[in-house]
Order: sequence, then structure tokens, then C-alpha cells
Amino acid sequence: MREEILDPDDGIYGLAPIPYGDVYASMKILDRIENDDAYVGTCFVTAGATPPLGNRKYGPLYERCGELDIPAVFHTGGAGLDEYVRAGYQKMIKTHTLGFLESDMSQSSV
Repeated sequence: MREEILDPDDGIYGLAPIPYGDVYASMKILDRIENDDAYVGTCFVTAGATPPLGNRKYGPLYERCGELDIPAVFHTGGAGLDEYVRAGYQKMIKTHTLGFLESDMSQSSV
């Protein structure tokens, strides 16, 4: 992204994707973007997060985002229809109207 797309001089910024399943790797990414003005925040994908993203396990990541003065943005998404809180939706419209909502709500219920 940084080499091919992001360009702060042209007003093109991005969010750093955070692989929260591996806190160490996530911290390395946060360290790498610390002085890069192309990144204006981080992105945590909510679908499939185990434990939920409100768990204290992720505290160091949120603290580091605070130190960097960048937001931790939550985005629902997954690799398929069964990557949400209630798996098995058979139509994408159900995933968009129910699965995304349930996935996001489950993340703060720790």
C-alpha cells in the first residue's frame, strides 16, 4: 500500500491493517508506521476475533495507538459468509443486515 498507493502529498492516506491475533506482529506494524504520515489510523477486522476485541489481551495495542495519537478503527468483514458470530447465513443480504451487526456488537461484550 505504502509504495504503490498511499501518497500524503496527493492527499491519499490509509489505515494500517492490524493482525490482532498476533499481538507481537501487530506491535511491529505499529512501530513501523510510527513516523509515516501516510497512515492516519489502524484497522481491526471484527469478524472472527477470538477473544472479542474488547478483551484485555488487546490492551497493549490500543495503548500504543493512543501513544501514536491514531484511532483504532473497527471494520466488519471476513473471508466468507460463515466468518461471523452466527455462521450459516445463506444469502449475502442476511450477512450484511444481520451478520455485520452481530459481529460488531459481540466485540464490545467482554
